[in-house]
Amino acid sequence: MDAPKERTLERRRQEWLHPEENIMKLHEGEIGKTYIVYSVMVRDAITRRLEALGVNEMTPITLMNKKGSGTVIIKVRGTRLALGRKISEGIEIREAVDHE
Repeated sequence: MDAPKERTLERRRQEWLHPEENIMKLHEGEIGKTYIVYSVMVRDAITRRLEALGVNEMTPITLMNKKGSGTVIIKVRGTRLALGRKISEGIEIREAVDHE
């Protein structure tokens, strides 16, 4: 990622992130709630594929279902995606607030 784009994303994070806000792993979220992707920390090839599917930083996602194994089903940009445990552990989220 180039430096200006990275600075812009960091500035947006700081504007929208409250000090008391809780950052969690995707598989820790509650079913039916909408979250904002805070960061994606998986292998580069998987990150590129997720970006192509619309799972980027600062993107709203809804947690549709989750299994005890860590597998989750999310809704992003009108499409449902199933993500395995390793991927869901590499995606950090935070709760969406009204002004987003």
